[in-house]
Amino acid sequence: MQIIGQSKFGSTTFILERIGRNGFDYRVKEYSRNWDVASLAGLIRIINMSINNVVSSLLILNEEDPSKLQFFWPEDITDFDRVWESACGTDTLSTMVPISEGAICATKAKEVENLYCCGNKESADNE
Repeated sequence: MQIIGQSKFGSTTFILERIGRNGFDYRVKEYSRNWDVASLAGLIRIINMSINNVVSSLLILNEEDPSKLQFFWPEDITDFDRVWESACGTDTLSTMVPISEGAICATKAKEVENLYCCGNKESADNE
């Protein structure tokens, strides 16, 4: 085994992934994400500056006095690139095997309807 990425920070979630085109066939997929706190903090700082600059620009377009507005940028211009460098290796990971549409027997709408109707009858009988 070889480590391909690690971080003290991160999360794992489960997402639904559609298989095929019919809208009835899904599988649960595990999705993990590493977080590099320093990069994330830097990204938030850059985003904050950018939002402020857009708002200031829009205010100028709406005849606000430019001398009363502030524009921000990093002291070191290389910060724009540095925030995208991750210290934790792999950012995202999913180890699920791809499933092609041809590898499954697609569920038909009538099958779903029958399961739904039968399931409701059984639960009504049990009450």
